[in-house]
Amino acid sequence: MSEATLAGTVAAVFLLAQRGVIIVPDEPWAVPLKAGGTLELRKPDGTFLTAHVRGVEMSNPSRLDGKAGILV
Repeated sequence: MSEATLAGTVAAVFLLAQRGVIIVPDEPWAVPLKAGGTLELRKPDGTFLTAHVRGVEMSNPSRLDGKAGILV
């Protein structure tokens, strides 16, 4: 059994039509992400969702401080 690593926290989540759900981290995450990977997203109420990474994209630096968005 593998131990989970906390990657970081989420600052924003939104849906782009015909693209999918985008997760924006509050800070760069401590683990590398790549397409095909899996994330376990834990919510404050203790429940969680499993998400599959479809891609990692840079956001508009003037709007989101250059943080990467994760397409799940």
